[in-house]
Amino acid sequence: MLRTILISESAESAGQLRYLADICGIFRVLKDFSALPSSFEIQRAISLEPEVVLMESFTESARLAEMIAAQCPRTLILVIGGQSEAPSAADAVLSAGASAEELFEAMPRAIGKRFSSRGCHLFSFLPAKAGSGCSTIALNTAVHLAQDLGHRVLFVDADLRSSAVTAMTGLKPAIGLESFFDQFDNMTTIDLDKAIVQWEGIDLLLGTRSMDAGIPSPAHYIRLLSCALGRFDSIVVDLPELVNPATLGVVRASHERFVVCTPEIPSLLLAEQRLSDLDRLRVLDDQVGVIVNRWHRTDPSPKSLSEILDQPRILTFPNDYRTVQKSFADCTPVGDSPLAEAFREFAGSLVNGSRDGSGFGGTLKRFFGFQRAADSVA
Repeated sequence: MLRTILISESAESAGQLRYLADICGIFRVLKDFSALPSSFEIQRAISLEPEVVLMESFTESARLAEMIAAQCPRTLILVIGGQSEAPSAADAVLSAGASAEELFEAMPRAIGKRFSSRGCHLFSFLPAKAGSGCSTIALNTAVHLAQDLGHRVLFVDADLRSSAVTAMTGLKPAIGLESFFDQFDNMTTIDLDKAIVQWEGIDLLLGTRSMDAGIPSPAHYIRLLSCALGRFDSIVVDLPELVNPATLGVVRASHERFVVCTPEIPSLLLAEQRLSDLDRLRVLDDQVGVIVNRWHRTDPSPKSLSEILDQPRILTFPNDYRTVQKSFADCTPVGDSPLAEAFREFAGSLVNGSRDGSGFGGTLKRFFGFQRAADSVA
């Protein structure tokens, strides 16, 4: 649960705000102001280090929001019922009468906005089906973000029941992400370093496949992202196949989402389903891409794949079984090879804003079939 302060101008509106926070199910209310608080009362409340402030829109809300933001820069501020210009310090403004669902949706979007303001990139990778190579792509992309671009990178293994990355890296974390989540609700201050392990220049939060750990809640991942704010330049999240209530916040907060599949028909059909899921979750098309892994020149072209999946952003990575197997055996990133160069250029494109492969170097075009220009001419 997220430590939260509620601020209202009247007892009537305070009851409505408290009801909204309660039914949303992710907030633990530390202090509930049912009248305009004094500066001293605000000072005492924010000394509790709230993670979220939910406030009604009223005359003094802009001043209070600025005061809270100045003294608690990690605290997310959401204003409900804004009828005029939104407070500049607010991370999200909801209309009067906002539902619990709208409030829940606003939380990850507020985190995404805060990440953008700090220059932090959040990338999510979703496999169309098990065995698509999603973890390999996500992990190697994270390594190149760190080693080639100098980013402070956090890799989050959110596929807790599979945790392929634990086997790929050969690491055994003292505290798995599942166990760390189990401790969240009893922690006043979250210490990520207790669960982080290092590998090849990146920080990782790994699962341990523990069947005894509890199921994460939406608040767990939202709280994790809030704690990571300001510490990293890029956060890469390796997600399970299906978006579940817990990982939904990560998907919505992400700046880029990639569905990873292979050229085989079952994988492409499931990729289509994943795209449909993201559309239903109201994720914009320009924030979604499809990575077709283990692609051969004899497979459908990127243009054909784009038509099949009704998705303009198609990226392909070649099949390099031996190189990938060697990296698994050695517990190292994919070594010097055209595939490693593909990961390097892909990582660069994420940061530099190239969305269709047009900004990639000649090596990638030569080896990996980014053929949009050629297809359009044909």
